[in-house]
Amino acid sequence: MIDRLLPALALSLAVGAAPALAQTDDLRGTWSGSWTPEGGIRDAVTVRFEVIDDALAGEIVNPENVEFDSVAFDPADRSVVAEGGDFRIEARIEEETRLNGTLSQGGTTGELRLTKWTFVPRIR
Repeated sequence: MIDRLLPALALSLAVGAAPALAQTDDLRGTWSGSWTPEGGIRDAVTVRFEVIDDALAGEIVNPENVEFDSVAFDPADRSVVAEGGDFRIEARIEEETRLNGTLSQGGTTGELRLTKWTFVPRIR
């Protein structure tokens, strides 16, 4: 009897975890664009988000390579908060491929505007 219950229990746990990870699909990927620090000059930014060991992770690829210590995504309002080193991102996904909000580095905060990299197949 227990031999039949274990596979069923494992399957139900896997099915229960799948929706939670699927909700991160809007966030996962590489995002590039710019941020404009208050009183500063616009600078290029690239950020990557992924799922590692069933947890959200990510990094700022440039202007400095910094791994995030924490990434939190709320699928209800499509907002993300990511922190690593002296960087903090607070943003919201808009129009499927736009991530808009603020980026803070140390004591400087500025407007963040990123676009998600997407693949468009060539028509031959």
